[in-house]
Amino acid sequence: MTRLLAFCLLVLCLAAPGALADDRLSSGEMRKAVLGDWSGRWKSTSLSLSIRGDGSVKGRYAGIPARGSWAVKRRGSGDEFCLTFRSILGSDTKCGELFRQGHGVIYGYLKRGKPRLWLKRG
Repeated sequence: MTRLLAFCLLVLCLAAPGALADDRLSSGEMRKAVLGDWSGRWKSTSLSLSIRGDGSVKGRYAGIPARGSWAVKRRGSGDEFCLTFRSILGSDTKCGELFRQGHGVIYGYLKRGKPRLWLKRG
């Protein structure tokens, strides 16, 4: 009985990481998943975005109105979402991989395994 219980526990432990892992988005999935209105943060700064199918982005970063563009690029390690955001503070392009957590949350731009971008639909 103890062996059976230990075996079942081992199987559950090995199966759980894959079952609980969030989905890394491919370029095609990114193009569909990112469209719409989002709120969230970049690092610790508040962010709201309206991402459109024509490659345009508008929103607010730290309360400052901003506009920009987005694109998906293939990199050696996988597909990345690139966002260029122009505001009073200048413009900068950041690229990183994206992950989907459930149906309404996207995160990514990992640094040392921790996401710098969190977006929630709406």
